[in-house]
Amino acid sequence: MSSTSILHPTPISTSQLTWIPAERKFVAEDSGLPRPSRVYSDACDLGYTVVSQRTGREVVVAVGHEQRDDAGGGVLYWDFLPVDRSESGLFTLRVLND
Repeated sequence: MSSTSILHPTPISTSQLTWIPAERKFVAEDSGLPRPSRVYSDACDLGYTVVSQRTGREVVVAVGHEQRDDAGGGVLYWDFLPVDRSESGLFTLRVLND
């Protein structure tokens, strides 16, 4: 029997992100971030380890939503959400496809 474990995907500092407090959302452009990497040992979900520049706390996030342009079908942005349910209300990381 195999057990799923959460990996330590690509770390990014909150200093690389813009915080929008009213929406509890960090925002960044895709070109300004390193490539995301695998979140789970037994799946190909991609994500990041968001590291607080103030406290050093780490939160693993994975793609929870992909928004596409209705006209052309291209990706407009990805929303990354905390994978630990106890952290689900902390923030969303929106990565804009620039």
